[in-house]
Amino acid sequence: LTWTGEVASHLFSLLSPVYDEVTTTEGYGESLELAMLDLRGAPQRILDVATGTGFAALQMKRRYPDTEVIGVDIARQMVQVAAHNATVEKLDVTFQVADAAKLPFEDASFDLVVCMNAPPYCDELLRLLKPRGRALVVFSFGGPWVELAWSTLAERFLGSGASQAKGRRGGLGFYGIARKRAV
Repeated sequence: LTWTGEVASHLFSLLSPVYDEVTTTEGYGESLELAMLDLRGAPQRILDVATGTGFAALQMKRRYPDTEVIGVDIARQMVQVAAHNATVEKLDVTFQVADAAKLPFEDASFDLVVCMNAPPYCDELLRLLKPRGRALVVFSFGGPWVELAWSTLAERFLGSGASQAKGRRGGLGFYGIARKRAV
């Protein structure tokens, strides 16, 4: 299915000049904010998968200023906009081009992996987490509909190595947190 990544890359590259306008929609970041309140402790290393223009990565860096934050997206132009946004805000966040289906990081190399408004590759997200690390899946809108699908996602996380997976509505959206099993 390599072509699906190529299609997504092309589509989101075309949207990159105007995508930040979506993030200014009222309620867009509310479920992410609520999810961050639900997280315990400060992670040392965060990966934002399908970062787009960097909205979640920048929010994470603001909340955890001493944490290393990396954002990846399959669309090169989205990564360029995200890097520009970080520079404008003087936030030290690294952005790079990568496919969410096969991320270029070692196993167990992150404390928190975030996926906002994109299909989560549960196996890949959990592969990257240290034991007891957390995967955070956030959807800005569609709370009731995403909530209906959460049980399937939670089962997928549990089958991929999570010890628990809980989900909650957050404003107009929904978020789920899966914790990787301890070794």
